[in-house]
Amino acid sequence: MTKIGFAVTLYDKFDELEQFINIVRSWSGDYYISVCCNHPDAMVILGDMLYNGEIDVIIKPRDIAQLGMHNDSKINKYAQNVRCTENVRASCKALEDSGCDIGVHVHSDCWFLNEEKMLNIVRWMKNGEYKVATRGHGLEESFHPMRQVVFGHVDDHAIFWDVNWCKDNHVWDFKPEAMMYHKHGVHTQLGMVFGVRVGLDNWSYYPHKSFDVFGEKTRSLSPVNYDPINEIIHVNTGALPHDWGKRIQQYYLSGKESDIHDILYGISKWNHTYDWWLSKCGFSKKQLEAISPVHKKLFLEHMTLKQIMKNYKHRVIDYVIDKSVSIPKDAKAWYKTNGYIDELVGKENWTRGVY
Repeated sequence: MTKIGFAVTLYDKFDELEQFINIVRSWSGDYYISVCCNHPDAMVILGDMLYNGEIDVIIKPRDIAQLGMHNDSKINKYAQNVRCTENVRASCKALEDSGCDIGVHVHSDCWFLNEEKMLNIVRWMKNGEYKVATRGHGLEESFHPMRQVVFGHVDDHAIFWDVNWCKDNHVWDFKPEAMMYHKHGVHTQLGMVFGVRVGLDNWSYYPHKSFDVFGEKTRSLSPVNYDPINEIIHVNTGALPHDWGKRIQQYYLSGKESDIHDILYGISKWNHTYDWWLSKCGFSKKQLEAISPVHKKLFLEHMTLKQIMKNYKHRVIDYVIDKSVSIPKDAKAWYKTNGYIDELVGKENWTRGVY
């Protein structure tokens, strides 16, 4: 029987970790839960959970927080990129000594609402003989000259992998600070690692969809991202005001039975006001769709004339690029080479999950 282990990463969202554990422990299967937390009091706060058997192990990643204590915002961003990737890497690597066959990485605010749907992803992965399965935007991103995401945009929530195969191939043995952290965050760094160390013949994006709390399609993970195919919900409560985030979590936990009409009205009102002002500051519609209401408010509070000029400059550059580069042509060329590459690797339709 396949043994499945969860690698849960967090800093201080302990109440959401408890909810995740309650969900998993209510299932019929016996699952291993490893918690990776770099909070200074993690061992004290999580000690009872470990003692009571609610979690199996607590690990602490390398502490890279000090790099962020700098006046230069760029250095803070670089440190954040390294820290986020390192936390995921350490969390996943910790399962190598767990005896698990399949690992599943999540952050504590990302919950599987249905055990059978989670197991379906494992079955899909095994049937396709994949060693790593992820969500994300896929390789089509690599055709855009401004994206710089060669192997796609990997969602660090709900990563599935073959623990023993990845251990043998040293997939999690890398240093984020040795990668291009000044250009890439955790999503594209993971894409680079999987693209090089796992390869497209062993890695694919599994079927998924992303909707916001209004039921509209979204590419953003924050503040609300719901995948109805796999019944996965992620709510960044810190990106929403008042108690809206907690109530939205309960809305999905209750099977959408609770009433959140006042929250939907509030978010719509916030978005309408902030979108109007930010659009005048050079933000595109696509950018605004990816920003939470709280972050829109922060952008406005810290807006400068220099930033406004920079926004408009980028919009002009994007417009020129979109008009002068034919991305679909590149994509068609990729499709044409598929059959030939399939013969080389001896695996039929090996890119089917990528597109």
